Amino acid sequence: MPKDPVTEVCLVNLKAPYNLKDPSTPEGAIWDNSIAILKKCPGFRDIYTSSVVEDKKKARMFLNWDCKEDHFAFYDAPHFPAFREQLLSLCSIPPIPIHVLFTPAQPRTLVAPATEIVMGYFPLSITPQKQEEWENLWKSFAKNVQAEAKGLRDVHGGWVIEDMDVEGEAFDEGKARAWLGTLGWESVQAHLEFQKTEAFGRVVGEMQDVPGKLEVYHVELS
Repeated sequence: MPKDPVTEVCLVNLKAPYNLKDPSTPEGAIWDNSIAILKKCPGFRDIYTSSVVEDKKKARMFLNWDCKEDHFAFYDAPHFPAFREQLLSLCSIPPIPIHVLFTPAQPRTLVAPATEIVMGYFPLSITPQKQEEWENLWKSFAKNVQAEAKGLRDVHGGWVIEDMDVEGEAFDEGKARAWLGTLGWESVQAHLEFQKTEAFGRVVGEMQDVPGKLEVYHVELS
């Protein structure tokens, strides 16, 4: 059977706002070595990482794999325990890996200078019909925002395979079905400037009645 390419997104909560891109620091050296180990894994394609712009105590890893099974095979590798212990030394809680089925796979938004992340959380009871309605809403949003926004390069999104932990009365037992959207910008400032325009209100207005919860933040991946 053909493999389904998948993007792993590792949600990392750091003990402090480390400068992870500076390998001359102890934390940056650990981060750099962790990435080097991942690059040697069978089925690994590429990786992009960044601290969250709005909260430097959070970081994100985006890893493209040939398939989810190749990622899971890494857990059984003899060097995985040492890798995990090393990465955990930076973290306030264990990293949370999720998998996203982007269409198309390996979205170009990950190579933009700045990437806006849109997390959509929906009740586990969401029906296939409602999921399709959201997908169509996202496609309409993507078309409209690309037509209106200066400095926007591309838009991609996909469903998260795993159920995710989320707070809120609308979510059964604190779990949600999740969507991860990405918008590639020339800069974070380009997105902020677009938010000041009348077009922003028109484009985003149709997203306000979503039966769930939206979370938005930025990363600068490399």
